[in-house]
Amino acid sequence: MISSKQPGIDFVIGEYNTTQGVDLIVEQIDKDMPTLKWAELVFSLEKLFQWSHPPEGFHCIICYQLGNVKEIQNFGDGQEAKLVPKTVPGRYALLVGSDSIEIYVLRDILSRRGK
Repeated sequence: MISSKQPGIDFVIGEYNTTQGVDLIVEQIDKDMPTLKWAELVFSLEKLFQWSHPPEGFHCIICYQLGNVKEIQNFGDGQEAKLVPKTVPGRYALLVGSDSIEIYVLRDILSRRGK
């Protein structure tokens, strides 16, 4: 899906390791500049809020589904996050403090295929 120029996917996988540290390093064009970003894989975005710490340092989260996530939700340490939909289906920004984390919801992106 990622390599098939699927609308909503604006990166390519550069490196991955799901056993330790950051899951993926993705390559993306940001303001006409090639950049590398840290990405985390999680089945449901809901799981992110069950972690004992906020996702500091992640540039994007790639999940299959949102799960039971509210627009405003707190992490276990009390830090607040706001989920903001983008104009592209299946794409969101997660605002955590001064950080904005790109969210890719693969289920929603795939359901728009061919539409």
